Amino acid sequence: MGDFNEILDPSERGSLQFSSNGILDFKVFMQELQVLEIAASNGKFTWHRGPSKSKLDRLLISPEWLTQFPALKVSLLKRMVSDHCPLLAVSKDKNWGPKPFRFLNCWFSNPQCAKIIQDSWNGSKEASVMEKMQNVKKRLIAWNKVEFGKIHEKIEELEDNIQELDRKADEKSLEEIEISSRKQLQMELWQWLKTRESYWAQNS
Repeated sequence: MGDFNEILDPSERGSLQFSSNGILDFKVFMQELQVLEIAASNGKFTWHRGPSKSKLDRLLISPEWLTQFPALKVSLLKRMVSDHCPLLAVSKDKNWGPKPFRFLNCWFSNPQCAKIIQDSWNGSKEASVMEKMQNVKKRLIAWNKVEFGKIHEKIEELEDNIQELDRKADEKSLEEIEISSRKQLQMELWQWLKTRESYWAQNS
């Protein structure tokens, strides 16, 4: 799964400029490995640069893999600042069991994290160490689900608020309190962006 930097058909190159040898080599490669492609359900071209566009990113699987994940689907995500659209492969039929607890390093960026740990630990003085750790885990999971875990929503909200002030600044000079508010919003946005970067770095 990823960028193969080649197409399988002339229609997969927006400019219709292609290498017949490159297409043939890619097809032979797939035949020799005996792999199939799961096409994306919501788009065709995965690479864009200026007016150019191509389908360079794919998911190739073996027939055995398909028997294990018969409901496998692929979709294209927003490409953001990259030339390539990320691919997302999903199969809802596979039950992997409960997710293990994982402490996220980015939680430390929020002062509430240390307070939650301290309050949870001290709030059960008669409990064993294992029970204390279970209490801390439950509190952190709940806090992450309700508040801290909504990183994307926080970033989107801050970006919208900053953009609204920018629109206002296009029409008239901002008041001192509005300038100060925009600066504070940008500082918060920068913090949440660093938090998101830390989150994805740990997950990768």
